[in-house]
Amino acid sequence: MLKRIDGTLLLGIWLLGQALIPILELSFRGRDAILALLAIAAGVLLIAGRAADRLVTGQTAKLLLAGYLIAHGVLAITGVTTEVATTLLAIAGIIAGVLLIRG
Repeated sequence: MLKRIDGTLLLGIWLLGQALIPILELSFRGRDAILALLAIAAGVLLIAGRAADRLVTGQTAKLLLAGYLIAHGVLAITGVTTEVATTLLAIAGIIAGVLLIRG
């Protein structure tokens, strides 16, 4: 029986894709859309899985990361790129990373 797919698994796949595609110089049709959809799915599943949890530092970081993933995916799919959106996305990613490291 297959285990239920959760946001953490999709996040891991997304992170590997984000890291390996440029390193291996992979280029294929739909690449950006696939990564964007993975980001959205991971974010939604992370939020859904944590919705009932209390918002302590670990959960806050995960929720922020989930929001980052969803925003990243939506911006990639829609092609919307503004300096403000890019900056806010970068800030959210940094804050989520710091909070995750702090635990």
